[in-house]
Amino acid sequence: DNVISGQGELASGLDDADDMLIHDATDSVVKRVGLDTLAKFFRGMTVNPLGNANGSLVEGLNFSTASIASSNKTYTLPASADLSAGDQVLVKVGEIASGIRLVISASGDQTIDQQTGSIDLLDDGAAVTLVYAGSDKWFIV
Repeated sequence: DNVISGQGELASGLDDADDMLIHDATDSVVKRVGLDTLAKFFRGMTVNPLGNANGSLVEGLNFSTASIASSNKTYTLPASADLSAGDQVLVKVGEIASGIRLVISASGDQTIDQQTGSIDLLDDGAAVTLVYAGSDKWFIV
């Protein structure tokens, strides 16, 4: 009954690697949760800066930090095994030179709006939000 309240308090020096105990109402059991997971829950979004190179997208905000000027670039969506339904990937482009494309590519057998392949961002300031629906399906919202 006092598995949490019976412990000493850590009043300072918290670190992302630290753990907490929490009652999971779904399973009605006490579970461990990392502070890094809890911080993400409260912040709501990971921010992933990408340069002028091909890259991997993550759940949260992904943005180019450099002008995409020399050649087409491909950003690949996260693998389905790392996702849950409702996860969102936002992509924001800075400057794209004329005739250059930023390709958002599906991973593995994923589809985007029920189509295989990819989508292209072509204009300065272009943005897209994709929501994972499960079963390898992404939707543009």
